Amino acid sequence: MEIYKYNGKNIKDILNLALYELNVSEKDIIYHTDDSKSNLFRKSIDVEIILKEELKNYVIETIKKILKEMKIKSKKIVYKIEDDTISINLESNKNSNLIGKNAYNLRCLNVIMKSFME
Repeated sequence: MEIYKYNGKNIKDILNLALYELNVSEKDIIYHTDDSKSNLFRKSIDVEIILKEELKNYVIETIKKILKEMKIKSKKIVYKIEDDTISINLESNKNSNLIGKNAYNLRCLNVIMKSFME
């Protein structure tokens, strides 16, 4: 998964440049801004952009690798992004092993995936 980095003075101009260079629309990206480098005399905004399709492929491949290590075969992985929230629906041959006692395994998988996304 590639993270595209841009810098400029105006978020609108930065996004327009990035969308043009990447040949995508705003609905196809997720971006994060950081203006911590700004000061009284100089305004600078850093923008990190990820393509949603690349993110989807990265997330699915990562989950498949984790499930393989757990010796669980995934029957179906459904990935959805709504309002910048990623939802993943898994079906496996061993749902009880995937969930674990008191949902421990499922919570751990959630924590691992959240740490990958940061």
